[in-house]
Amino acid sequence: MKRFIVTTEQLFEHIDNMKNLKFYNEIKETLNNNEKFLNENISLKNINQDVINNLVRKKLLTKQVREMLIKENIINQNNEIQ
Repeated sequence: MKRFIVTTEQLFEHIDNMKNLKFYNEIKETLNNNEKFLNENISLKNINQDVINNLVRKKLLTKQVREMLIKENIINQNNEIQ
């Protein structure tokens, strides 16, 4: 049986990665729910932009989450919805 030795740095890094992934998935879920349930006469892009702006204002959009959103072409470098 093999034993894995994990340092506290590795553990904290893993926990941060999992938190970022969870937060990223929550953002994607919110954007998808907006797309499903909002009325047609409401601008979907403006609503989603407000969601991103609120996260930036509250400083909840971390560097890793932002990179994931950019990689998925959800936002651009200026935090604007694409």
